[in-house]
Amino acid sequence: MAKSSPSGELPSDATPSAVSADVGRSIPSDARFVCPMQECWQFSHDEGRCPTCGMKLKPIEQVEWAARPVKATPAKGQFVCPMHPDRTTSDEPGTCPICAMQLLPRERIVGLGDGGASVAQQVDYLMEHYLALQERFARDSTAEVALHALGLVDASEKLRDALQREAPPGKKELLDSVNAVHAAALKVRGADLSGDRTQFAQLSAAMRTVIAHQRPDANRWPKLFIYRCPMAKADWIQTTEKKANPYYGFKMLDCGNLLETK
Repeated sequence: MAKSSPSGELPSDATPSAVSADVGRSIPSDARFVCPMQECWQFSHDEGRCPTCGMKLKPIEQVEWAARPVKATPAKGQFVCPMHPDRTTSDEPGTCPICAMQLLPRERIVGLGDGGASVAQQVDYLMEHYLALQERFARDSTAEVALHALGLVDASEKLRDALQREAPPGKKELLDSVNAVHAAALKVRGADLSGDRTQFAQLSAAMRTVIAHQRPDANRWPKLFIYRCPMAKADWIQTTEKKANPYYGFKMLDCGNLLETK
């Protein structure tokens, strides 16, 4: 099993064959199979299972992010993904094929030129992906769940970087919660609704602390309703007052008690 080092570089005995969609990393030349979860970054010449997450390896050509090399000069489309501006661009509105985030006009993304975004912006990215999962679980849907989970992984990693540049009040507690979001998001697969909902409870607990320290954009989300499901003994956040329980979906969609509104 060939794997890149934590810095993204290949071991000395591996020869890169292509630059992948993950800028700065290269795919080993003898790799034929890959873990579908990009954050694992596991490649192999033979079939098997990922030693990081246990998922079955797939042929590289069947995994979009691994099969699509990055162009030497990224397209300069009018719309870009705030989290993947160098990898997803379009001349029309849409969603990012990597993380399913809404594409935005290039000029609206602050920090695009300096390679970073503020803590506040990264919290907004977390919120978008979290709410996308909440809505899908409330509908008993697994559509694009894995993409939004990957979006949470990316956003939490970038938020950790932003926290190193800034020093907001309660930084330690906020950083611990961001790490909890990252850990839970890594376990959301989009294949097992019951298992994903268990991880969503952990996500929700961590997100409550995150937004207590940094309230997401009030213009975009004027109200955030925090509910608690007495059956699951877990909280969740949504943007509308009408309850949409993500833990039981259509079975008990309106089960929940309002805890607070932010």
